[in-house]
Amino acid sequence: TFAHYQKDPKDPASLADDHVLSLAQDRGGVLWVGTRLGGAFKWNPLSWQFGHVAADSGNPKALGSGHVTSFSQDAAGRLWIGTFDAGLYVMERTTGEITAHRHDPRNPRGIASDKVMALHHDRRGYLWVGTLDAGLDRLRPGLAATGVEGLWVHCHASAGRKLFARSGWHLAWGAPTSLDAAGLVHGPAAFQQLLPDLHAQAVALARDHL
Repeated sequence: TFAHYQKDPKDPASLADDHVLSLAQDRGGVLWVGTRLGGAFKWNPLSWQFGHVAADSGNPKALGSGHVTSFSQDAAGRLWIGTFDAGLYVMERTTGEITAHRHDPRNPRGIASDKVMALHHDRRGYLWVGTLDAGLDRLRPGLAATGVEGLWVHCHASAGRKLFARSGWHLAWGAPTSLDAAGLVHGPAAFQQLLPDLHAQAVALARDHL
């Protein structure tokens, strides 16, 4: 048997729009519902009620459109929301804070269109964005989405470059260790001790490699 969930003016915990365009379940079990005009709704299986993420085009911290086409959750638990006519949004699940990614013709590295039709995170953490009129975009994951606390780049002239994640000194790019001209082995701890003054430059280089 099918259970039906529809707009009920008498019930503030019901759907506010019967035109459902997209569905996605996050890792916590919450079902997200995208509608044509009413924004995004979340179905809580514990309370059996719908919560509402409303659109407000005049508020830069809210969804710019109620026309929600797609959802995808990243490795950090953030929810990405695609809209048909107002770009891409990312919501911090712990705070509810929303950040917009809108098309800007002056920014060649920004999203190619505000008409977002599909979203998908791959196993590497990249977000793929399908648009209605500008092809396919790919967004690199930020440090927060990868679970990495920080990065060190080993730039010893004879040891070569390598990229380490600070949490656990996990090697992210390059050889694990290498020998310099004197036969000394260089690794992440050696970089920390020998080149602490290059920390800011190292982080900048690390971000360029991601």
